[in-house]
Amino acid sequence: MDRQKLADEWDDGISPAVAGLAGLAEPYGVALDYSAQSLRALEHVITTLFHQPEDLFTDDDRPVVRALIAYIGLTLTHLTTGHWDWDNQPGFAEHAQPTLTDTALLERITTTYWGWDHNPAGTPAGIPLAVPGDGLDLHPVSPLHLLFATVIDKPTNAGPLAQTFTAWSQKVTTPPPPGVVGIDLLTSPPPSPVLDDWLADRQRDFPQWATRYPGNWDFTPESIDRLTDLIHHHTPTVEAINDPANTDLLAGACWYLGEMLRRSRPSRWVFRDYLTKPGDPDLAEYEVQSNDDRDVTSPFRLFRLGITKGQPKARGYYDRWAAKS
Repeated sequence: MDRQKLADEWDDGISPAVAGLAGLAEPYGVALDYSAQSLRALEHVITTLFHQPEDLFTDDDRPVVRALIAYIGLTLTHLTTGHWDWDNQPGFAEHAQPTLTDTALLERITTTYWGWDHNPAGTPAGIPLAVPGDGLDLHPVSPLHLLFATVIDKPTNAGPLAQTFTAWSQKVTTPPPPGVVGIDLLTSPPPSPVLDDWLADRQRDFPQWATRYPGNWDFTPESIDRLTDLIHHHTPTVEAINDPANTDLLAGACWYLGEMLRRSRPSRWVFRDYLTKPGDPDLAEYEVQSNDDRDVTSPFRLFRLGITKGQPKARGYYDRWAAKS
């Protein structure tokens, strides 16, 4: 497998690793916000957990070490709009920056597998590199080597992580956006003619739908309770709510709830047809996503969750959603 594919495999595993690291860092009061302060705080966590370089090789701590590598590199690549590389060339441990001089340590780095468990590529040699964005006159660094340098130096002030961030930040003229797509931020689906047609049909049909299913559909929060009662009355089971025979009711209900979500907070409709599971109706593909790309929901799944849990979920979710406006 070539370097780019190895780098892609590494990149694919970062999100769950960073999520796990956030749980580890929380008791130490560390917020993983991709800042210099977060790296400085992590230096304290690292030197608390690992007292000597050998500690970074233990099997029990391997998930933590990989998560630290991921977050350190992610913070640097996010800062500079950079990317990941995977160096598996001969002498990768000796050539990586920052330089490590202990021959025995370099040999162990060379012979240790640093990728994720269940890697499709097996257990390839090499290490992930954080590569800065183009035109910044910066060189790639090895987050693993930065981690070792931190354990070796035991900094009491800004250590290798914070110093590297500062050096890179001095080359950046535009601050990075808040959050990282795929970790803190949701991806934004492209425009969809299928979605556009569905929304137009639902809006056009809504007056007739309101006649077929009478109620006070005034787009107030209280109307969500009435809507949930209507759904539970007509589709009291998962089988019923998934039944195509009930599409007319549910299509109108999903549009109504989705419109309430969209109007309560800067949001938009999106279409994701790749997330549906066998047995899911097409209605599950229509979602509402906040414009800050931090939250998304499927009105259909909210209704179905209310059926499976035996209690209404839509109103509570709406209230929490609207409170973030």
